[in-house]
Amino acid sequence: MLLGALTVGIALAVALARGRGRGLHPRVPLVAWTPVLGMGLAGLALAGWTDPVGSGAVALALVSHAALVAVGIVNFRLPGAAALTAGVAANGMVVVGNGGMPVDPAAVLALGGDPAMLPVAGPHQLMTEATVLPWLGDVVGIGWLDRVVSPGDALLVAGAVLLLTHALVGEVD
Repeated sequence: MLLGALTVGIALAVALARGRGRGLHPRVPLVAWTPVLGMGLAGLALAGWTDPVGSGAVALALVSHAALVAVGIVNFRLPGAAALTAGVAANGMVVVGNGGMPVDPAAVLALGGDPAMLPVAGPHQLMTEATVLPWLGDVVGIGWLDRVVSPGDALLVAGAVLLLTHALVGEVD
């Protein structure tokens, strides 16, 4: 959820700066908002807002990932769509491979958190030696966000910012 809000905020700020006083494009195409909606769904799912066991959360996250990949493929020529698709695909692979997003305990410790609080299964889970594709999990701690993110998150946010920025200044029809 926080990454989705940050994405929209950055895109709006860049669009306003690039618009050089012209204002935002009056008719932002729906395709530009689809990544934000998909990230919101994934955020709700991975925050555990579905069932406490996590299977419903993982399923909802995978549905949102599939929708975002479809949007990226259909709109592949648009600025940011390739990065968005690659990020979502990377996150989807690690979630499917592990039944949830593995979180690196060292990254949690670096942010002052307690890795012992992470569950061993569910939407976010402790990374172990058995983790599949561990480098695609939540491995990078971002102090000012107080979050651990994945390489896929970084690609997804970068792609969504590009797509939204171009749409907001009228460069995407």
